[in-house]
Amino acid sequence: MVMKKNKVPREWVTIHFKEYPRLDSIKLHRNFSVSKMNLETLIEKRESRRKFNGNLLSLKELSKLLYYSCGITRSNSNLNMTRRAYPSAGARYPLEVYIVILKKDKIKTGLYHYNVKYHSLELLLEDDKKYTKYFFGKNKEIIKDASALVIITSIPSRMEIKYLAQSDKFILLEAGHVFQNTYLISEAMGLGCCAIGRLDDDGMNKLLDIDGKYENIIYIIAIGKIS
Repeated sequence: MVMKKNKVPREWVTIHFKEYPRLDSIKLHRNFSVSKMNLETLIEKRESRRKFNGNLLSLKELSKLLYYSCGITRSNSNLNMTRRAYPSAGARYPLEVYIVILKKDKIKTGLYHYNVKYHSLELLLEDDKKYTKYFFGKNKEIIKDASALVIITSIPSRMEIKYLAQSDKFILLEAGHVFQNTYLISEAMGLGCCAIGRLDDDGMNKLLDIDGKYENIIYIIAIGKIS
């Protein structure tokens, strides 16, 4: 049975956005130079790079990375009609993105939330050296010279309201889309990246102030300069 468009439940087409309106935020850049490499070359060159040179990632580079990996690429005055750089089942967009800045440039080191609606970063925790214990340990060699970490979480209820038992599958597929985008745009920008699935889930939940149920962590990716 096909449901008529005007009878689709509002909950199925409403896109939810997580925001921290009371916290300090940083506007990200929107104008970027175009990569000289074509898609076929990027796909062939793409790989997990685990050695970084410790150099800084500029705010403009971070802006471009986020925009092309998970930003809103099709804007609309009706937020429910916006679309992002990756596919999402039913346009439910259950993923949230956080950034840990490890190397200081024009942006303070610390933990940030990526506000996709406004393409901005919301400062959750300034660097006090306490949070690094959740990332180092087994991943120390990968992370030690990285410039930033991208953290992906999901809010399952956004997907479950429409897809019920299939939600977990769709969420994991979506996270894979975001990370492939991250790999490709990193390669285009001359950056290295490496996805990391081995995490301290309880520690990460505490760091992000999430409960692991309503919102849970999927994995992270280390980003850094390689030349």
